[in-house]
Amino acid sequence: MATKQQVKEQFIQALIDTIVKNSSVNLTEYRRNIDESGQFTTSAVDDNQQVVVYNETYQSYHTFNDTVDDLVECFETDAIEGNADYPVGGYENFISDGLTYQADNIYYSCWDTGEEVGNYTTNDECIDTGCILCNFQSYGEQGNPVVLFNFETVTCGINYITITDEVLPILSQLVGFNTSYDEIDPIKAQEVLDTEIFELIPKSKTKQKEIDDFFAAYHRLKGDLPNWDSDYNDDGVNDHFTDSEEEIEYDDNHNISSTNLDGSIVRLKNQSNSDNPPEKTLEGLRENIDTFLRDIDSELDPSEEDERPEYEHKSPGHIKIRHLNQAIIVRNKEGDDIGIIGDNKENPDWWHDGFTITMWVKFMDKVSSGTLFNFGNPLRTDTPYGFMLETFVVDQDESFDFQPTEYGFFEKGEQERFVRLVVRDENDLIRDSHMGMNFGQEYGDSYGDRLDTAIDNTTLPALEQNLSYAFNYTHIPIDLNEWYFIVANFNTGVDEQTSINNTASLNNPDYWRWNWDGSAYTHYSGLGAKCKVEIISKSDLIRARGFKLDKS
Repeated sequence: MATKQQVKEQFIQALIDTIVKNSSVNLTEYRRNIDESGQFTTSAVDDNQQVVVYNETYQSYHTFNDTVDDLVECFETDAIEGNADYPVGGYENFISDGLTYQADNIYYSCWDTGEEVGNYTTNDECIDTGCILCNFQSYGEQGNPVVLFNFETVTCGINYITITDEVLPILSQLVGFNTSYDEIDPIKAQEVLDTEIFELIPKSKTKQKEIDDFFAAYHRLKGDLPNWDSDYNDDGVNDHFTDSEEEIEYDDNHNISSTNLDGSIVRLKNQSNSDNPPEKTLEGLRENIDTFLRDIDSELDPSEEDERPEYEHKSPGHIKIRHLNQAIIVRNKEGDDIGIIGDNKENPDWWHDGFTITMWVKFMDKVSSGTLFNFGNPLRTDTPYGFMLETFVVDQDESFDFQPTEYGFFEKGEQERFVRLVVRDENDLIRDSHMGMNFGQEYGDSYGDRLDTAIDNTTLPALEQNLSYAFNYTHIPIDLNEWYFIVANFNTGVDEQTSINNTASLNNPDYWRWNWDGSAYTHYSGLGAKCKVEIISKSDLIRARGFKLDKS
């Protein structure tokens, strides 16, 4: 006796066979596969592609599935020759005779007592004849073919399935599975099968073994030494060929090539070829090894002595001012002129001739700021006058308009020290020593460019205008063990107003230090800032003069 599932499977197979046999439909054209990239495709171009297998409830088209279930239910429940379950053999016989492929026409058949009485165009026409059952035999309204089921004595409410684009992919996706397997007798298998397995993967080499093999291969492949016959550097060891023909002959016999397959590693880089590029020559190998031995190659000879003389201090001592803003006042007891004013206090000489301030300074801490030298006060609110040389410190946690750390500041601590010269000139205008620098431009307001401080008598120095300009002044490294020689100049011969209009050089520090004229370097260009401050450490000065440092 056939189960419902068996009937359903045989019915679907018969349905597929009928469609393939009676139509031009190629079910593989509807089959969904997985291509090499893992994507779904409906073009069956390769039989080796994997077929997409669906869970039955997922892939089923609802109308089709219900129709098949109803038909199978009809076979299972209707009385066929007095049996409740239709036999497999009888069902197969029915399938062979009972399916008809119909591609067109719409008609209704009138059945009475198991015989077809007639065919009618409409259902109403069929019913008007008094038929017991009017069956819709074909569904051709949309041009879709159908498969008809001839039930003979069986009365079922559905007797066709429309072959649509929803049904064909379902039928094309059905694949069979082999649910049986051959059981192997392990005792008999042991008699004929060799079950003893040997490890085929070789044991991995240790690092030491790899090193040993490398040197063994190198000594075998490096070849014989050249038979040099000349000592070019007179060290007692021959290092060149006297006859160039002998050198050519040696290289031809030594180097591996297409004509010397038994040769050794190519000796020189200029003898390399496509099979043995420069890095696979003895010369290339030596250069690579040299990169691992630079400390040996550059090692100083401990026996080599510094023959430079030691610097002898010219002064037996110095005056120490322990805190900034403390001062020593120097007066001229024989007159009022101290050397920079002249005969007219209202029109002092330094306004026209300028001045230079020099001093040695050693800073005792990292945080103190204050005046190093002053003549009057150029920044006071009440009748400002004179000039001042001062130092100031900037902390890393202060707010700036750009990132100073991107330009090398605060690498050795959280403070940076600077020194500046500020002058109130004859026109009551501010001049100071800040320079244009090549940083800060990426933040929009070009904080590296020099500012014009001589616009009117209310203009402030660059530092008072914006803290970010602190880095445009002369930088002094923070080293509590070092002396610094400071030279501050006010040069009235420098054309600062013309220089400030040269937009191409606003961020060039050498331009503001009088060393760049806009096209070339020079010892004095006459362009830049009227105020300039330069420093040199005592250590650098001693080295520059050819002396060695006193390490004590």
